[in-house]
Amino acid sequence: MFARYPKVSTIGTTRDPLSDLLVMAEFLESPDYVVEILSTRHNVSAGDAARRAARIGPHVRTALAYLTQAFSGPAEVAFLPAYYGILNLIKVYILTSSKHMQLNQNRWHGAAYDVYRKASRNLKTEEVTVHPHGAISLFYEVITGRSISQKTRIKMGDVYPYIQNVGAEWDIAASPEHRLRGADIVVTLDNGAAQKSLEIRIGHRPHLRPITLRNLPFLVDVRRGPPTPFAEVFHAKSRYPATMTDDEIMSRHLRRELFYCPLERNAFVALCTSRLLMFEELPIVLAFFHLSSVARYNPELLTRLRESRYWPVISSLRYHGVARFMLLFWSHIQQELILFK
Repeated sequence: MFARYPKVSTIGTTRDPLSDLLVMAEFLESPDYVVEILSTRHNVSAGDAARRAARIGPHVRTALAYLTQAFSGPAEVAFLPAYYGILNLIKVYILTSSKHMQLNQNRWHGAAYDVYRKASRNLKTEEVTVHPHGAISLFYEVITGRSISQKTRIKMGDVYPYIQNVGAEWDIAASPEHRLRGADIVVTLDNGAAQKSLEIRIGHRPHLRPITLRNLPFLVDVRRGPPTPFAEVFHAKSRYPATMTDDEIMSRHLRRELFYCPLERNAFVALCTSRLLMFEELPIVLAFFHLSSVARYNPELLTRLRESRYWPVISSLRYHGVARFMLLFWSHIQQELILFK
């Protein structure tokens, strides 16, 4: 299974995984543990790790307090503390990275919501604007290696189809707009030539949006092959010695950070463009930023949403969005894909 991280670990639990993840995050309030994890998993020197640990602990403690508050209060306003919890955690992502020195200059959100721009008809037509500077933008650069070069406006109808754990509710509330596709990745060995080749099959159905190289930015240096009835097929342009590992070959042609958490053992990728790379955390962050802004500044819209067909989507996001973000966050800290069963 190809995923964001080469190593995959499965944790068995008799509790709700979110409860376990919130407890696990408390490890990051321990400076000596943070120094250890930064040194061994993020290649940070001991002295630098100690300085960063002094900053990471307070962000984690604050994040956990906000998230606890989000689940203990009324659902209508839960997104305000939930977003601030997530915001503190994306700052931890930044503090574990080579961009950590830029955090002080990027402490504001990095996104904006214009309350009075227009009267939205429903959740799909609501918009947020992502800015080139700020915590969200710096977080984007940490994950993708690319910067947001200009203000980018995005409709929430183009955000929710990427949030895997509210997909069923979104399909009921809106017409199905699947932006995630199953990916079958195969390395084959030609014994006669002692070479390996890479083939990527992306699941496709005629009624879904077309698949092109333009909306598959996770692919690097590939060419299109003849499709099958159920998949678009791509091949790596290069062939490799039989001695090279499959993971090394895949890493040359697939951008790990754009893979979503697998369902069972099936890999999923997002259809997006290089203008805004929709790695799995980003739509969750944008959805919570938007709803926290609505809760603060637009109670009339909040009431309309509460009485609309989109409320079950929002209600589901309150739990599943936080749970998935915490899973992604803890996987980043450990630099391995963490799965629960």
